[in-house]
Amino acid sequence: MRSVPRYWRLVLGICALSFLMLAVWTGCTRKEKPSATVGADTMAPLPRLDRACRPGEPPTTREGLDACLKGLDFDEEDLAGDEQRLMVFDSMAGPGCPGARSIHNCRLGPLARIKPEVHSNLWPDSTVQQQGRIIAELSLSDTLVLPDKERKDYPKLALVPHHKTYWWVQTGSDGKEGRSFYISDSVMADGKLLSVRRKLQVEHYSTGSLTHAIARWLWLADDETGKGTCTTSSSCH
Repeated sequence: MRSVPRYWRLVLGICALSFLMLAVWTGCTRKEKPSATVGADTMAPLPRLDRACRPGEPPTTREGLDACLKGLDFDEEDLAGDEQRLMVFDSMAGPGCPGARSIHNCRLGPLARIKPEVHSNLWPDSTVQQQGRIIAELSLSDTLVLPDKERKDYPKLALVPHHKTYWWVQTGSDGKEGRSFYISDSVMADGKLLSVRRKLQVEHYSTGSLTHAIARWLWLADDETGKGTCTTSSSCH
């Protein structure tokens, strides 16, 4: 076999090296190209109040409630919310209540669920002070069957079977005590929504911003209520 001249061997070598470099460059370029499925590392903006949702005033009509709910979402995860049978104070004496042995007239009532609004740990203190916000959704479970003589609703938190209740809060100018309304989506005879006003207590945390929206049932010695994140650095109950 005739040997390839040195000149042609050099040309073939250069061509092979050029082809190899082109393949390597193409492969690196493909690897460096960002995937179309990877989103930008940005946080979605907080929802703004709809024009029909009056700042600083809890909704009193179904239309107003629907407007105030626009852009909101409630966390379905079990660990974010809470579910338990709520305490009912009875007219008959009974065993001592949990954490309040001097009270002898309480019993377990309907099963209720509370879910946090997913933005409730992101609101600035000034927003909740000036405008108020819905921070949780409450409802009664349809799976618990109670005797006919026991109440299946929970009036002091505006909980009605087959309806949803929304927790609206507005902290005070000092960032502490404020207003708390439990607002059911059930409409009364006068056309307004069923709602219950409660005194609001605010607990501030000095360690930094809260990383998750959370809502829990809170048992007090003479009452039962909700507790949930309401600003970037505080919880309300």
